[in-house]
Amino acid sequence: MTKLLQCLRDELVRRDYAAPTIRSYIQIVEAFREHTGARLDRLTPAQLRRYHLYLLEERRLAVGTVVTQICALRFFCRYVLKRRDVREDLPYPKQRLRLPVVLSPDEVQRLIA
Repeated sequence: MTKLLQCLRDELVRRDYAAPTIRSYIQIVEAFREHTGARLDRLTPAQLRRYHLYLLEERRLAVGTVVTQICALRFFCRYVLKRRDVREDLPYPKQRLRLPVVLSPDEVQRLIA
């Protein structure tokens, strides 16, 4: 584990994050590093934006999964790299609203009967 990932782990533990969240955040930041090939201490806003698009367009991840990825990267930037300017580069995607399934009167009658 690199020094920065160890700092990430330490900061998460210090803030009393759950063990599964700690593992997840470390994996997310490692995946970002592997995808970009960049040094974590030198990441740029452009790299963050490109990775965000990659998650949404190429990987086609669910919105909830992308939100988790963004949370991990924002945490890393804010508390490990001490950068507070990443919110604009990593906005949360909008949740798609789904209409509920409504049963027809006949379906309700069959369900009750």
